[in-house]
Amino acid sequence: MRVSYLELYAQCKKVLEGCGLPIGCAEEAAEIAAWGEFTGLYGIKQLAEELSALQASDLSKIRILSQDERLVSIDGQGQSSLLSGRIALDMAYAKAAEMGVGIVNVQNSRGSNALIQNVAQAGKRGVCCAIHWVEEDSQFWAITLPDANQPYVVKRKSGHPHKSKQTESFLVICADAVHFAYAAQLESHEETEGSEVIRPEQIQDVWDESNRQGREIDPATWAELNIVASRVLVEATEQSRQRGAGEGAN
Repeated sequence: MRVSYLELYAQCKKVLEGCGLPIGCAEEAAEIAAWGEFTGLYGIKQLAEELSALQASDLSKIRILSQDERLVSIDGQGQSSLLSGRIALDMAYAKAAEMGVGIVNVQNSRGSNALIQNVAQAGKRGVCCAIHWVEEDSQFWAITLPDANQPYVVKRKSGHPHKSKQTESFLVICADAVHFAYAAQLESHEETEGSEVIRPEQIQDVWDESNRQGREIDPATWAELNIVASRVLVEATEQSRQRGAGEGAN
């Protein structure tokens, strides 16, 4: 089946509300999932794989372990980076707005490609941003410049594979251009042996094509998401229609 961005976003939002997330968090996480699907970087297949964890999520468990003027350390308490990533970004952005640099180290929350959309969001807010995480034997950086349409994604093979498939941490850095020295190197950044670079124009091309054609979604995955999404729907009755609900209501 093929869906538009708005259809996918609406479905993801219902799914996340069905998981019990507060409305604001559900909207942000739905944006991450839909953007990820439409850029080919993260998508509803990964969202479906996280459903069990998301249904058991509790954002109130996330704790600030320590902080100073520029650095915050957070215990993510096992929450999905789909949720903890936006919290970390907001904190790093607030520090950067005040001090020029904001750094948030998140422990006990697995990094994943769900973090990339947060970097894109930071660019729209007018700051440089980099997020670093590790999966299996590779290190990932997602990086953006102020007012950029899309981020860079850099993947590097590690010479020392980690024993676990993923590290339970990630790092978020927000800064103005003066404090972000790496920004000047991005335009000339080239792939080397053991590294892969996805450039903003490549991401933008996929985004544009997806918006023109829609995205092909696995019907089985969609049906799995529908089971959770149905929890936020109320059965239509004659009384509810009289109150303005349902197809054809006035």
